[in-house]
Amino acid sequence: MPDFADAYREARRRLLEDAIAHLQRSTTEAAETLRRNLACGQAATEVRAALAIFELAMKGVELLDLEERVGELEVALEQQRAARARRRLV
Repeated sequence: MPDFADAYREARRRLLEDAIAHLQRSTTEAAETLRRNLACGQAATEVRAALAIFELAMKGVELLDLEERVGELEVALEQQRAARARRRLV
């Protein structure tokens, strides 16, 4: 039974990865749709598009900042591990 469960999880993971890749390929079109709606002539739609762009831009900046911080932490952790390993050899 574990083989079936492992195969099921792997198949589910591949399906999810495919779905995410499909969504990622659509992001440029989605961004263009938001930009188009900034000047569509309907104030409510324009405001919603502007808010969505601001919100997504902020999330993008936050994500990039977090990615940088995680990278720095990973480097620091690796340096710490290497230092411990060197101390064990001495």
